[in-house]
Amino acid sequence: MMAVGLAVMVLATYLTRIGGVWVMHFVPLTPAVRRMLAGMANTVLLAVVIPYAWEGDWGMRAGILAGIVCMATTRRTVLSMAVGVLVTALYRLAL
Repeated sequence: MMAVGLAVMVLATYLTRIGGVWVMHFVPLTPAVRRMLAGMANTVLLAVVIPYAWEGDWGMRAGILAGIVCMATTRRTVLSMAVGVLVTALYRLAL
């Protein structure tokens, strides 16, 4: 039964990815669409991280806050993630 559920999730993910590419074939790439696509990666990242801020420990919250501050000042996603991980690790090592 679990294999069926996993197969359905794999199929849904695959169809979503392929469907997105197919639909975007018909969408003109205006500047607004380009901005939306550029910002989508960050919103997905936030959707993954925010529940950890809610449920996580203070080290996680400190890392997320540091990442947000870094992102707001530098606009570099990978650097912000690295700063967040570093702050979380240092916070937990200090305890």
